[in-house]
Amino acid sequence: MNDRTAQCYSVAVVIAASLLMTSAGCGSKVEDRPTVYSVTGKLTVGGKPLQGITVTLMPVAGGPSGIGKTASDGSFIIVTANAGEGAVPGTHKVILSSYDAAKPDLSRYSSPSGAAPTEDPTKGTGPIPDEYTNFEQTPQTVKVETSGENFLSIEI
Repeated sequence: MNDRTAQCYSVAVVIAASLLMTSAGCGSKVEDRPTVYSVTGKLTVGGKPLQGITVTLMPVAGGPSGIGKTASDGSFIIVTANAGEGAVPGTHKVILSSYDAAKPDLSRYSSPSGAAPTEDPTKGTGPIPDEYTNFEQTPQTVKVETSGENFLSIEI
C-alpha cells in the first residue's frame, strides 16, 4: 500500500468510526428526556404586542428552561431543548429579553479604544423593563400544569 492509499484509508476509518458513534446514540436517551407540557402565550406591553422578544421560563425547583420568541402579534410557543415543544411542570420565573444574538451590536461591549464598558451593555436596550430580564428580580411567575391548556397572557 502506498502513502496516498494509506492516508485515504486512515481518513475513511476515522469517518466510519465517527458515523458509527453518532448512530450508536451518543446523545441523550429518550427515557432521560424531561416530560414537557404544551405552553403557548402572548406578550404585550401597554396592550400592544411585541415582536422578537425572547421569553424564557426558568423552573424555580430546577430543571431545563423553556424558551420561545414572540411573533409580530406577540404570540409565542415554548420549546425545551432535547424535549420538544413545551415546558416542565411547576412554577417558573419568566425572563424576557430583547437582545437578538443573530444581530449582535458589538459596539456595546467595548469602546473604539478597546476599553471595557462602564455599565451592563444589555441594560435598557429595549422595551422590556430591566427587572424582567433578571431571574432574581422578575415579578412575573407562571405555573405550567400537567393537564389543561397552558396559555400565558403576559402584560407589562
